[in-house]
Amino acid sequence: MYEERFSSVNHLLNEFENRLLSDCLKILDADGDLRFHSFSTPFRELIRNILHRLAPDDEVLLCSWYKKEADSITRRQRVIYAIQGGLDDEFLADELNIDISEMTADLSKVMKNLNSLTHLNESYYKLSHVDGLKMASDAISFLVGVLLGIEEIRQQIIDAYEFKIHDLITTAVIEDVVGDIDILATHYYIEGVDIENIEIGVIGAKEIEITIDGNVDVEHQYGSDGDYARGDGARNNVSYPYRVTTFVDVAFPLDIEITTDDVKVDNSSHFDDGDEDYEPGDSDVQDEMLEFDGDESSKKLYPEF
Repeated sequence: MYEERFSSVNHLLNEFENRLLSDCLKILDADGDLRFHSFSTPFRELIRNILHRLAPDDEVLLCSWYKKEADSITRRQRVIYAIQGGLDDEFLADELNIDISEMTADLSKVMKNLNSLTHLNESYYKLSHVDGLKMASDAISFLVGVLLGIEEIRQQIIDAYEFKIHDLITTAVIEDVVGDIDILATHYYIEGVDIENIEIGVIGAKEIEITIDGNVDVEHQYGSDGDYARGDGARNNVSYPYRVTTFVDVAFPLDIEITTDDVKVDNSSHFDDGDEDYEPGDSDVQDEMLEFDGDESSKKLYPEF
């Protein structure tokens, strides 16, 4: 029964955490007055391990929103970092319409209940079955909610970024980063740039890593326009995959800068003649993700929501 509640978040736990979780849930299936006490201690430690992994001390301390509230970093602050990294609350609320206050408010209540059961005394020793199940259920719901919240909120960030990054990537590819296409034919025309996937890799204390994958559609022309008109030239349409990897300052998450070095296009298919024994020479383009060599060093745009 309890295992099913974690089916949607097991992939967010590492091997040790999944093993510890499984053992905690097995305790709840046992009989005896001490089963809820026996559950609370390892489950509390499971939450602690997860939060320390998702929010290391050195990263939390670097966040602009961090303020010392106790002798050490609080669990609430670790949850905040695990969800939003170094992004501040104002940006989440004003720009992305995200509020995590309700989720973090539940943490204190859950941890207080777990802590109370780690100390045996007469009032807690014979905890009723109903009260014990409610305590365990609240703790489980909290952990599942935090893990799902991390995924859901980051997906909202990805969706908001995707909407704004599309034009930025299109402009960068068309205007600045056509070097690897330019060497392939006499003339070429950029017909379209598609974004297939945008991934927010890391939302850290200082930077957000963004990776964009897609395809650029190109029409190559061999020979001049006159050659083509006389039937001596040729045109063909080709699609090349590209990848952009860039980093954004969490203090200015809407100031996205993409330089020519950030964009790589794979034009190796143009040189692949199907011969498995083919080995490119010094003058050929290697079969790998190649860096563009645009005329300008960078293109900086400032999208607005």
